[in-house]
Amino acid sequence: MAAQVSAQIAADAQVAASQFAAEGLGHAFVLRKPLAKGKSRSGTLAAAYLMFRDDVDDGEALRRIRTARPFVSPNRGFLEQLATHGPELRFAGREEKLP
Repeated sequence: MAAQVSAQIAADAQVAASQFAAEGLGHAFVLRKPLAKGKSRSGTLAAAYLMFRDDVDDGEALRRIRTARPFVSPNRGFLEQLATHGPELRFAGREEKLP
């Protein structure tokens, strides 16, 4: 069950990241970087997705991910980006949910 949830979060995060980047850049593209080990990059994408979807901070998002995948460990640069862009992600998620 945890593996299915984790896989779904990673897949959803890739789609959300692609959409976010495409909207920001004005270009459509697909993420092609393999996220095989799921330790840093995909964990960061999953955290960003949870921050957007559930309006949680970076610490809470990572805590949720680590319950299913304890080895997730975004590198320092990714952690800084989550902290920097977290408020923007959370605000965008709230805006999308408004009627």
